[in-house]
Amino acid sequence: MAVNEFTELKKFLDTQILGQPDLTEALLIAILADGHLLVEGPPGLAKTARLTP
Repeated sequence: MAVNEFTELKKFLDTQILGQPDLTEALLIAILADGHLLVEGPPGLAKTARLTP
């Protein structure tokens, strides 16, 4: 059960954070560890996709 939910969450994050698979993995680790994550990088990276209604 938990593996399926984890996989679905990873798939969702990969659709929202484009081209940053290492970042989505770090986010999942931070979520599972109930911790924080500082995301740094140059402007233009780790942009989120806007879903239009």
